[in-house]
Amino acid sequence: MIDKSLLDFDPLNRAEEITAKSYKDDETTSSLGFLFHVKHNQIKRQKLREANDSYFGQEAKFFIDLLVDLGFTQLLNERFKDNDSDHSDTFYIFYHPDNLLIKFDTYYDNTVNGGTCYLNWTPNDYDVFLKNIILK
Repeated sequence: MIDKSLLDFDPLNRAEEITAKSYKDDETTSSLGFLFHVKHNQIKRQKLREANDSYFGQEAKFFIDLLVDLGFTQLLNERFKDNDSDHSDTFYIFYHPDNLLIKFDTYYDNTVNGGTCYLNWTPNDYDVFLKNIILK
């Protein structure tokens, strides 16, 4: 389990607390905040990886392995070429029996670029749902 304070840490705010100056007005505070940001990201990635969790800029293979370990099944693996360069990437779709769908694409085919998780939810009694929620 990840300590919530690690995820909530604000590098710029911490730098401002130390210097008592705004990072917007003070170059030293801004630089200190940047250093905190770099170190914080290193620590956060390491801890999230140790916890078998996902993180920004994660290796695609590790993320795919994590999804499979969580019970997701790959539905689509579509390679595409970036229009602005000569490299290829891959677009993935994974499904979980709990009605979850995850889509993501890669950057240079080895890093998760971005993605979205969708929940397919339907009410137990659709008529009651319409009557009490939608039509009110």
